[in-house]
Amino acid sequence: MAPGGRTTVPRSVPPDHLACAPYAPGRMTERVCENCGFGDEELASVRRVYVVPEAWDQPPKREVVDPPELWCIPCITQYPCEPVDAESGEED
Repeated sequence: MAPGGRTTVPRSVPPDHLACAPYAPGRMTERVCENCGFGDEELASVRRVYVVPEAWDQPPKREVVDPPELWCIPCITQYPCEPVDAESGEED
């Protein structure tokens, strides 16, 4: 045990080894989800929605944010958002 009661853990991997993964040609994607940052080929255009639930001293609030963002399917199913029609740029 180190001074001050802290335990020390020996490093088995040098920190610079963890800095980045090796480059893999052909596996890179230019499109990433603007909500979580995950690289994905299947992204949809949505508008982010901020929801504030009702409280004893304030009414519920729902704010739709412009401009549209590209989100992956998992984010669309888990977070509040509104789909944007691809042809007209308007909501469904």
